[in-house]
Amino acid sequence: MNTNKGTRQDVKVPVYYMKREGAKATVVLLPGGAGGIGMRDGLPTSNNFLVRSRDYFAVNGFNVAVVAKPSDMQGLDYAARILVIQPNGLL
Repeated sequence: MNTNKGTRQDVKVPVYYMKREGAKATVVLLPGGAGGIGMRDGLPTSNNFLVRSRDYFAVNGFNVAVVAKPSDMQGLDYAARILVIQPNGLL
């Protein structure tokens, strides 16, 4: 499932979610680098290790959420990453 979660006004955070019946837990994958997940035809296509590994988590009984960079950011450098992850969740 591909979805966009609202955060700040007019900002979307693309999330690719794989729900598994009877999942043990949910893993939230936050790709490194620029933070993009390369959505094409509803599927993440990035060569990022976490994006490529999502199916391994799902096959082993986990729900998987692959979270991309917010729409108002070109990339995610260190300063952006500490801004994006706050105690109350992803912005």
